[in-house]
Amino acid sequence: MEGSLLGNKLILNEFIAFGELAGKLGDLEPRVGMICAISLCGFANLSSMGMCVGGIGVLCPEKRGTISRLVFKSMIGGVFVSIMSALLVSIVSF
Repeated sequence: MEGSLLGNKLILNEFIAFGELAGKLGDLEPRVGMICAISLCGFANLSSMGMCVGGIGVLCPEKRGTISRLVFKSMIGGVFVSIMSALLVSIVSF
C-alpha cells in the first residue's frame, strides 16, 4: 500500500500521492502516516525532471546535454533522500 504511494510520487507527482495518502490516513497508525508523509515530501519525479531540463536549459543552452544526462541520476538521489528522511523520522519517533 505505501509502496504504491512512492510509485505514484515518482511517476506522477507528489500531489497525487498526497491525495491518495489523505484517503488512507484513517486506516493507518499515526506514526505510519507521518512516515509516509515524510517519504512523499520532495520534488523527485518525472515532471520535475522535465522542468529542470527546460528551466536550466533556457539559461544555459550549451549545457542542455549535460543536464539531460545528469537529471535522472539526481532524481534517483532525490528519491533516496526522501526515503532516508522517512527512515530518520521512524527511528526518532520509535
